[in-house]
Amino acid sequence: MISASRSDGVPLTAAEVTLLTPGGNEPASGIAPAKVGPDGTATLIAPPGAYLIQAGGPDLTTVTAPVVVNGGEVIEVEVRFASAGEPATSQATETDRWPLAYQTRFDRRLLDALPHSRTAGSLLETAHPFLVGDRIDGGGLTAGTPQRLGGQGSSATQTSYRLNGVDVTDPDATGQSLFFADLRTLQSLTVTSASLDASSAGPAPTVDMLLSRATDAWSGAAELTAAPEGMQAAAGDIAPIERLKTWVDGGFSAGGAIASRSRLFLSARAASVDRYERESPDTVHGSARAFTARWTAPGEGQAVNLLGAFSTADSPLAARARFADRDLTQSDDSLLVHASWDRARGNAQWSFGAAFQRAALDADVTAAEPGGVMERLKDGAPMSLLGAASTTRQRWSLSARMTRGDRRWLGVEHLIDTGASISGAGSNATAGAEPAFGELVNDVPARVWDVSSAGQESQRNSTTLGAFVTDRMALGNAVTLTAALRLDFDHGSADRAADSITWATLLPRAHARWRPRNGAFSITGGYGWYAHRLPLGYLAVGDPAAASGTMYRWDDRNGDRAWNSSELTPVAAVGFCCAGGDASRIDDGLRRPVTREFRIGGEHTIARWRIGITGLDRREDQLVTLVNTGVTPADYTVSYVDDPGVDIAGLQGSAPLPIYNRRPESALHDRYLLSNTPAPPSRFQSVDIVLENEFSNRWFVRFGGTAYRSEGVGASRGYRSDENDQGFLGEAFVTPNAQTYARGRLFYDRAFIMKVMGGYTARIVSGAFVARYQDGQPFSRLVLADGLTQGRDMVQAYGRGGQRFTYTVTLDARVAADWRFGGGRRAAGLVFEAFNLLNMANEVEEDVVTGPAFRTITAVQPPRVLHVGIRATF
Repeated sequence: MISASRSDGVPLTAAEVTLLTPGGNEPASGIAPAKVGPDGTATLIAPPGAYLIQAGGPDLTTVTAPVVVNGGEVIEVEVRFASAGEPATSQATETDRWPLAYQTRFDRRLLDALPHSRTAGSLLETAHPFLVGDRIDGGGLTAGTPQRLGGQGSSATQTSYRLNGVDVTDPDATGQSLFFADLRTLQSLTVTSASLDASSAGPAPTVDMLLSRATDAWSGAAELTAAPEGMQAAAGDIAPIERLKTWVDGGFSAGGAIASRSRLFLSARAASVDRYERESPDTVHGSARAFTARWTAPGEGQAVNLLGAFSTADSPLAARARFADRDLTQSDDSLLVHASWDRARGNAQWSFGAAFQRAALDADVTAAEPGGVMERLKDGAPMSLLGAASTTRQRWSLSARMTRGDRRWLGVEHLIDTGASISGAGSNATAGAEPAFGELVNDVPARVWDVSSAGQESQRNSTTLGAFVTDRMALGNAVTLTAALRLDFDHGSADRAADSITWATLLPRAHARWRPRNGAFSITGGYGWYAHRLPLGYLAVGDPAAASGTMYRWDDRNGDRAWNSSELTPVAAVGFCCAGGDASRIDDGLRRPVTREFRIGGEHTIARWRIGITGLDRREDQLVTLVNTGVTPADYTVSYVDDPGVDIAGLQGSAPLPIYNRRPESALHDRYLLSNTPAPPSRFQSVDIVLENEFSNRWFVRFGGTAYRSEGVGASRGYRSDENDQGFLGEAFVTPNAQTYARGRLFYDRAFIMKVMGGYTARIVSGAFVARYQDGQPFSRLVLADGLTQGRDMVQAYGRGGQRFTYTVTLDARVAADWRFGGGRRAAGLVFEAFNLLNMANEVEEDVVTGPAFRTITAVQPPRVLHVGIRATF
């Protein structure tokens, strides 16, 4: 939004505003110049990117100023023209920047300066003020292993990832990205965690990765970083949950103009890590490689873009705990192709796109691979270990969007944004080795799981239609109202399945902002409804090709940890397919989960300082869960034990804790129904504070803190990220022992988080740091019960979050020295990075079982990691 005037007070008769490429050599492709109207205003519609804004006209001095456009932002620029020949010059000043959504952005400067291991997860878990990772990256520990990020009350399974606006979220293992981006080749990384733009599907957070664009002249950069074993901190008396042995990462990018004024940008990256897990002396290997090509052909008021991206990753097998060999691996390849056409016509911006993505996961497991024995307290719920040997996922999409900013109705200015998309997703899974495996509970044999697929290929598909309209209305000089409406339609089914899922929702969003004209203070508030995405994993229920089988009680009478038929007693029919001979079902009335959100906040600017305070309340309704309709609590006998509850010094008395014992006559009568949870809605409430300043082109600092509670029903018993998350299908409503104190503080709840980052850039030396404090992971003490029909079982003694592990503190730093030559166009330098610089060793896990070892530390955070590297630019 441009407001223009002349310094001499003479009315403007003719003026034009244009966006240029960063080099200033030519107009930015696909963006039409805007004429300043009689009211002294003009509107430019531009996709995210870095530009030069140029304004001028007859008898006026031309002014040029840099501007960065972020997705979902409205920027106001005031242009003060000087007449040609006057000693004064024209000036363009940014007077307001309003993100329609609640965003945290990392621009190219931050991506280059901050310490990270070049992945989105490694940066966001330490530097984003409100997000928590499912594991600590610690300078590259997660290379090749997909991460999940959770925060602001949403399940991590609903986190979405977009590359240049294209959805690259895994449709099967939702909440994970299929693309391993090299952060140093991105123009920006933006996280929207609340007040979502209507173009976004899902309840948040949404991670937007925007690739860099080539300039007119060819330029590039290369960096090689290594972490030799001799530089890494050793383990202490208590084993870290993970510890680095060696790490190597290399990246290259280059771009520039080619034939017919088109531009090409290329990037490549490869990373490899060897690490130790817990007290094991054997190393675990991971690696990731990615290649990206982006071609742009500008034209008169239009641009054609082609994007190709390929990545491959090797990592430990996700389900390796069920096998005797814990060194099994898997590989995951991903290919993305995207084409778009941007067209500026009048004061409207049109965009059309088409994308196709395919990913293939293959497990390095032989058909005769023997089963092993897993530990329930460390390895998680046994049903989470059931997975196909190879899976192919794919997604296609077609989209159209139009943004127009010259509408004026009933005396009110309107910025209209409309769009629609249709997409399809599918997965084809082939079963491999599925041996029976044993389950220990606190090192005592409890059960054997003999579950396998029907031997045929599983095919699951979904179709999604989305449409939205957003109207931003300027109600006078101080108040702006944004109203939006989004339609989401999803249909999914498995091949040969009797049931399917069909959801259609129409949800509104409205936000208002009050800011006095040219004032330094503003208040923003609003309410929104968000539809949850449909994971393909839901369609496993009732899929004839899904896994099914029997769970046995394991009475290890001879103590050899090897079961035989005489030690096994059939107890439960398990699996998503054909429990007890009857197919598990999807509820005919299954409703889509919906998030309701209220947000209010204020922002104040003092000089270069910006402080923002935001209150957020979110509720998740109609969450999806798995219910055992064949064996209910009525099929159990219940007894009680006295338990003191939360273990706090001075607590007096005790309360009865129920222990459910399954009746033998209910054996194999289990039936499973995918339905909406009967539990109350999950709840999230927070107060966030952000303080930031870019003192100059050299200094920057940003502080973010939040105090919050995130409460809901975890999918399964335990404190792991795949157990204490409301978005997974687990055991909470399958067995009554899992329902006891199932509600509590969820995995990504850390109660208090504070993160601060800062940096300094000079001609030769630059440095930056990221410091992170977050409260401990919530857990519940477990009471173990023996002599039950179903084998040794466990019950949570109080709601999760009644107690927590110790807080996590890390300090990461990066120092770089560059020497320029060739007229300053080329540079070479050294890079030093340290992660957990202070070598903190706070615990991240404890013994949670009732008894003398309760709260004994079992694992601490990863120790200090040091990187050294070289880089060059040209």
